[in-house]
Amino acid sequence: MKPATRLTLLAALCHVRRTEIADSLVDLFIRLVLKINTRAERTLKALAAASAADELRYKARVRTVLRSTYSKHWRQMFKPLLKALEQRVRDRLPLLGGQPGDERHQVAGDRCPTA
Repeated sequence: MKPATRLTLLAALCHVRRTEIADSLVDLFIRLVLKINTRAERTLKALAAASAADELRYKARVRTVLRSTYSKHWRQMFKPLLKALEQRVRDRLPLLGGQPGDERHQVAGDRCPTA
């Protein structure tokens, strides 16, 4: 084989191999990017699920704290409220024609009537 033909065939072989290697590298890069993308999506889904769970836990905690705050406040205000209502009822009894000790204002046997 003549040296010119040999060099031409070698140049063609190098060109083909260079193209194959470049294509293989591009395919490898694409697979790598897809793999990274898949892992990132899984991670994001896991983070979103954890965030949603954390948000639900947070909302439940806020609800619990608010309820306990209101119930504590309600318990603190319940006795003064009852005393004020009782005083108003006692103030109104003379207008109705009786006193708190009158029999007209007591149920028989000091029990609440039932229907």
